[in-house]
Amino acid sequence: MGITDSDPVARLNETNNVSTSRGSIGNAQFDYKMPFLPDLRANLNLGYDYSTAFGRNNVRDSTGWITTPVASGGRTEFYNTVHRNTLSEFYLNYKRNFKSIASIVDVTGGYSYSHFYTEGNDVAYDYRQTTLNFMSPYKTEYNLVSFFGRANYTFQDKYELTFTIRDDGTSKFSPKNRFGVFPAGAFSWRIIDEDFLKGSKTFSDLKLRIGYGTTGQQDLLDNDNYPYQARFSQSNASARYQLGDEFYYTQRPEGYDAGIKWESTTTSNIGLDFGFFNNRLTGSIDAYYKKNL
Repeated sequence: MGITDSDPVARLNETNNVSTSRGSIGNAQFDYKMPFLPDLRANLNLGYDYSTAFGRNNVRDSTGWITTPVASGGRTEFYNTVHRNTLSEFYLNYKRNFKSIASIVDVTGGYSYSHFYTEGNDVAYDYRQTTLNFMSPYKTEYNLVSFFGRANYTFQDKYELTFTIRDDGTSKFSPKNRFGVFPAGAFSWRIIDEDFLKGSKTFSDLKLRIGYGTTGQQDLLDNDNYPYQARFSQSNASARYQLGDEFYYTQRPEGYDAGIKWESTTTSNIGLDFGFFNNRLTGSIDAYYKKNL
C-alpha cells in the first residue's frame, strides 16, 4: 500500500517529532499590617512563569505529504521557543467592624501589571539538507495593566452592598481604545434573619441576591498580539514567485482591525436561596440577562 496524504499510520511512522520542555514558576507575596492603623494592610504580589521548548520535527524523504522545502523531499526541522511572563500587583485593604452601628466596612484599591513575552526560531531543510526553507526568528509580546477598587458594606449581618470597578488597559489595542472601564454592583438580603421570620418552622434559610456588572475581554483573536496594526508576512519556499531563473519571496498582508476594542459583557441577575425544614430541602432560583458588545 502506498503512502498517501490520508494515511494517518504513515504520518506517525514516517515522522520523528521529539521535543524537550523545561519550565519554572515562582511567586512571592508580602502582606504588611500598618502599625499606626491596624485595620489597614498592604499586599505586594510578584510572580513569574518561564518556559522553554526545543526539538525537531523530521520527516523521511519517502513521504508524499511534505511540500516544503521541496515537494516530496522530506524535511529536517529544528525549532525552539521561549516564554517569559511576569506579574506585579499591589493593593491596600481597609477592613473595620463598627460595632456601635452594627456595620462592617471593607475597602480595597490596587494596581496590577502583567507582561507576556514569546520568542522562537524555526529552521527547516529538505531531507538531504540541500534546500533551506528558513522561517525568520520571531518575537511577540503584550502588556496588561489594571487599576481596581472594591467597597463592601455589611449592616447587621443581614444587608450587604458591594461595588467594584476596574480600569483595564492592554497593548493589544490602539491608544484610543486601549483602556476599558468595567463597574459592577451587588446587593444581598438575608430575609431569614428578619424578625417576622424568626422562629419559623417552615423556613430555615431565605436570602435575596441582586447583581449587575460589566466585564471585559481582550483575547478576541487567538495568538494575535497586534490585531490593530497593519502587518506583512513573508511567504514560505513553496510560495515564491519566479522571475526568470530566480525565485523571490513575496509579502502577504495580514488581516487587521484598526478600531478593535474591548469586548464587554454586561450581566444582570436576581436570585433567591431558600431552605425548608431545618435545611432538609434547599435550593436556589436565579434569573439573569447577559449582553455582549
